[in-house]
Amino acid sequence: MNTSQSNSAQNSEQKQDNDNLGIDFSHRLAGIPTACEIDLVDTIALMTERAESVLVMLSGHFNGQSSYRLTDSIVAGVIEAALQEVRDIDAVVRGYHLAENAKNQA
Repeated sequence: MNTSQSNSAQNSEQKQDNDNLGIDFSHRLAGIPTACEIDLVDTIALMTERAESVLVMLSGHFNGQSSYRLTDSIVAGVIEAALQEVRDIDAVVRGYHLAENAKNQA
């Protein structure tokens, strides 16, 4: 099993766990699950800004623009935060796509 398949299986298991727990992540979204295009655009823009902000902060650590040094664990946490945001973007786009397909088939 390659890394992508492993991550996909892991994400699927996590989604099932989250569904079973009834966790509501709507606070991280802008208008979704209404599934209209402008809400999708707004949501992706917000998510992209969050990931970009985290990475810009991190770049200061490596290009000498920061007056302080981050520990390795903080750097790892920052990278993970950006990765999770990118994964969230993927999940939102996939969910929107599935919702659109369901509407078109109805």
